[in-house]
Amino acid sequence: QAKSTHVPKLFTYTSVSNCLSSIFDSNSFSAPIRLNLDNIRPQGSLGHYLEAHKNQLPKIGEKGTFVYAAIGSERGWTDRERQEFDEYGFATCSMGERVLRTETAATVAASIILDKMEIL
Repeated sequence: QAKSTHVPKLFTYTSVSNCLSSIFDSNSFSAPIRLNLDNIRPQGSLGHYLEAHKNQLPKIGEKGTFVYAAIGSERGWTDRERQEFDEYGFATCSMGERVLRTETAATVAASIILDKMEIL
């Protein structure tokens, strides 16, 4: 769609713990920007965080660098999951006080991240 034939990679995991250990213990991915999107105890807004860390965002066409954004279900993260994200260096950012549907949160987060990367 939208004149793109790119098919994104999709991975599924049974838990946050399995996901984080699979991605970051493999040493195959670098990610200076790791975001946990959560409206409970955020460090600040997603937009402000990305603006403050703009020099760490991947450049257009740069390979091997990623931005990770953890987006949970509408139930929110458990305290244990929040702790795991903290242990893996994720910054907790908010997109407002209201709880968004998961698919809406993913679209909004991707739009904000791509805008700050100056791709949009």
